[in-house]
Amino acid sequence: MGALFLGALGLGGCAEDPPQTGAKVDSRVDVPKPGGPPPIPKNMSMTESGAKYFVGYWIDAYNYGLRTGRTKIVRGLSTPDCVACATLADAMEAAHEGKAKVTSLGIESVPMEVRMNKREKTAQVKFFVIRYPVKIKRGKGQVEKIKPGVAPIRFTLVRHKRTWRVQSLELVPVKDKRDGATEKERRRRR
Repeated sequence: MGALFLGALGLGGCAEDPPQTGAKVDSRVDVPKPGGPPPIPKNMSMTESGAKYFVGYWIDAYNYGLRTGRTKIVRGLSTPDCVACATLADAMEAAHEGKAKVTSLGIESVPMEVRMNKREKTAQVKFFVIRYPVKIKRGKGQVEKIKPGVAPIRFTLVRHKRTWRVQSLELVPVKDKRDGATEKERRRRR
């Protein structure tokens, strides 16, 4: 389950360059409150700050789902064709099967860049995602531990009425410090 849980968001590995210390964190890890995050605003601007806010809210909903196994909010903030979103929500639900207890601070995010396409009503939002350790306890002596990590993730958002929805999530290739090439570029050269 751990590989599925991490692979859904591409957080199985760690980036070589974590975000700078003291960088402003958009998403808080003090979620969940008893009922989860408050309702998302019905009108969200089609601006960089609106897209960043939406991704921060999605991450709060993810943290709530991770801790509770309730994924309705995350699923509602994602398009039906977001395979990584569905896989991630399925993994969160599976982690809670059989009355398992899941403990974690969840994930935090540090925004990096936003690219808006107002004509197509889309945005690509790149974040460093900081994953805290996860512990899943199933019965006596059955404990699965998932290590912490840091990875750059790209959220592709599409407009949905007057707000956003996550259309896709993907791990952003990290540049190799030796030659400035991404992993994809190095594979192409081989």
